[in-house]
Amino acid sequence: FVGDGQSEEGVWWQLELRGTAFLWHQVRCMMAVLFAVGQRLETPDVVDHMMDIQMTNGKPEYEMASDLPLVLADCAFDEKDVKWIRVRSPGRDSTNMVVLDRIVSKTWGELNTQAVIASALLQTVRDTQAPMLCERGSMDINYSSWSECRKQLLEADTQTVRVILGGGAIKQAKKYTPIMLRNRAEPVELRNQAWLERKTANKRARTDE
Repeated sequence: FVGDGQSEEGVWWQLELRGTAFLWHQVRCMMAVLFAVGQRLETPDVVDHMMDIQMTNGKPEYEMASDLPLVLADCAFDEKDVKWIRVRSPGRDSTNMVVLDRIVSKTWGELNTQAVIASALLQTVRDTQAPMLCERGSMDINYSSWSECRKQLLEADTQTVRVILGGGAIKQAKKYTPIMLRNRAEPVELRNQAWLERKTANKRARTDE
């Protein structure tokens, strides 16, 4: 899926995941790790290491990817297991589709308008002439577009790590700690045992009352 390819922010990628079920935050966790691998902050084998429950018996601490681009695009069912009930009254189905189309078109129009305005504003900012020191220690100042100045500043800044989280979200940090070296949650067996103990204690307390 490609947006406005004329700008570096305008190129979009779409990852389609298919499954019979998804755990809570599963996709956002997967995308966070893939983003880190894509930025070369992690090596590809981090995926294998995290899936190895002997090596990684607890989930490492890391920030999930943004939920903004996450979409449940479709659901599929085995026709043998589902009996569909359809309303076939004259004109009913087409009326519903007209209403649905109107709502989605309105949403698209509003968001697209906001995107065009934001794009124009960003272009104005990038084209603005900004002062730029020619050399370190020099008092001479050249004026160049902020786009060029920004590019030079980003290339010169080797102390800041920018971690892409998707949906326009970028986390900046002074240091990046590899996922496998971070603190981890308790193993799921211990958390399940703690949950069972709390449940048993609550049930016993209600019985005593």
